[in-house]
Amino acid sequence: MRWTKRLPVMRLAGLAAIAAMASGCWLQQGGGPEFSYSNPDESTLTATNVGLLGELWFDSGTRLSEVIVSNNVAYYSEVSNTTSGQVADVIADDATTGKRLWTSVLSSGKHTADISAPVIVGDEVWVSFTDETSDHQCSAGLLRLDPDTGAIINPGFPSFRGFAASIVPFGNGKVAWTGYEQAGGQTCPTVDRPRTKLYVADVATVDTLPPWTAPVDGQPVPVAVGNRLVVDGRGYDANGCGAGVTVCEAQWEAAVGSPVQSVTGSRDGRLFVTSETGRVASIDPATGAVLWSASGGGGAGVAVADGVMYAARGNTLSAYPAGGCGAPTCSPTWSSTVQNSFVAGGPTVAGGLAYAVFDDQLRAYRAGGCGAATCAPVVSLQAHRGGPITVSDGKVFVVDGSGDTGRVTAYAPAACASCEPAGAG
Repeated sequence: MRWTKRLPVMRLAGLAAIAAMASGCWLQQGGGPEFSYSNPDESTLTATNVGLLGELWFDSGTRLSEVIVSNNVAYYSEVSNTTSGQVADVIADDATTGKRLWTSVLSSGKHTADISAPVIVGDEVWVSFTDETSDHQCSAGLLRLDPDTGAIINPGFPSFRGFAASIVPFGNGKVAWTGYEQAGGQTCPTVDRPRTKLYVADVATVDTLPPWTAPVDGQPVPVAVGNRLVVDGRGYDANGCGAGVTVCEAQWEAAVGSPVQSVTGSRDGRLFVTSETGRVASIDPATGAVLWSASGGGGAGVAVADGVMYAARGNTLSAYPAGGCGAPTCSPTWSSTVQNSFVAGGPTVAGGLAYAVFDDQLRAYRAGGCGAATCAPVVSLQAHRGGPITVSDGKVFVVDGSGDTGRVTAYAPAACASCEPAGAG
């Protein structure tokens, strides 16, 4: 069920004006091809008004993706369970009111299904999905949707028939993804899963087979930093490996002592990896060499903005100089620890603020710190646990996509305290 806050008329007019100014869209996972989880264009929600932050609306669902925002529309995908099987769909909600604009159902609901997070490419919404239509028979592909209606633009499927975990537009008209190509576009991967690959194609010709691929393990997210694509801690030249060569090998592999868990880049060309042991290391994008490592351990979420690397792990959010400290291991310039808690979402940086969810509390900190080694949040408010955090157009979107009780929650300044059901939209 979808709920929304009822705002006074004057408040609604103010929010409409904010929406019209539209500062800083969030067009793909991580906020951009480098997955920095930052939005340098956000200017509506800042330290001056974040203290007025309150819940605006929420929508319940299961297996929800990160929220993508464009033109005051919040797009996300969902996999829900029915008595006969799973349904994969893409949802578009009004980002200010939470009103449902459209739902595009992409699977049959007969057996299992999977779907990627949506991504905005030009004036289209792209998504990849797979649908087991009967025992061991699947339909899958990269689909292009009309952003206004959710209608499928390429109903015949592209030549590439397979599932992509993440679709990453980057550079000058390029797109990358990792996934598997199904044999004949039919055999389900649960029966005959070929080794997954990194695919790189031109946006304009994505409905044809990609010009080059590379073998990878699993379905890691490709991250674009400069002229490099980094997948699972391995670096590739984004332009391929020579004329006529269709299968490329990695140029380097990050030596961090254990398998890479995640990769985060920055808009100014820096690269960070997190290992399975919790090590966060700065990596040279050209060679894969470790430049410096952050102190501490435990699994970490990472964001990079304005020369600062933020790591959220355990019960602590820490900030480090992205360029290092002149030593192999660096200590944070500031941090915040919440006792008897755990970081459940974030960090994300936008409008001079660093956001993270600790258990069921959404906290916003001054991104530049507080002038001391330990900082308190500017604001802390109730949240429904958390996952990916999107900040766009003066709003914060927090996703708890786990299990059967997930939800998308939108926050904005000056929301009132009373609420009522939003209805079917």
